[in-house]
Amino acid sequence: MDYLKLIQDVNNVAHPTIKALHISRFIVSGLKSGELSLYEAFLLNSEAIKFERLSYIQPAWTKQVIISNCIKILNQKLLATLFKDRANEKLMYELGIEAYDLCVEKRNHYIMNRYLEFLNIQPNSSELIEALSIVRETYSKLSDSNGPYHVEYFPYEYCKFENMLNSDKMELLTTNVSTLVNDVLNGLEE
Repeated sequence: MDYLKLIQDVNNVAHPTIKALHISRFIVSGLKSGELSLYEAFLLNSEAIKFERLSYIQPAWTKQVIISNCIKILNQKLLATLFKDRANEKLMYELGIEAYDLCVEKRNHYIMNRYLEFLNIQPNSSELIEALSIVRETYSKLSDSNGPYHVEYFPYEYCKFENMLNSDKMELLTTNVSTLVNDVLNGLEE
């Protein structure tokens, strides 16, 4: 993975949506090749979301918030819950509320009809998590006209976070991430 090229690509463009696209492409490439872990991709995706947000809150850019923006933020918030990243979880919750309020796309949608409830999902909130799981499991049979679907955005097919939020796997994942971070920090102190 060429991190320096990513930094150059992001620094060489002014438009925040293009910056976000560079990061998103880097994430997909890294996940496909196995060179990025899900956690690394999660951290980078937070930055992509922040850049994309600039394109709809700064007057210089004319982007409007649509359902896909809200879904990207929701997915990131749910991953933050999974990783027990409370700061990112809080930020994505706040950005989700903001995006929901600014969303210009008003129509029936399986997430948007209950977006605020989805933003408040906690582990083992079975009804809402089950709804997301069903969409993931039946995605290939769903109509494009009812989308966009949460499986079309990060973390894509690389993590079925709905299943992990509804199981003991969540504790194992967060324990492994915590152990890894502690090992890295302890290695730096030596």
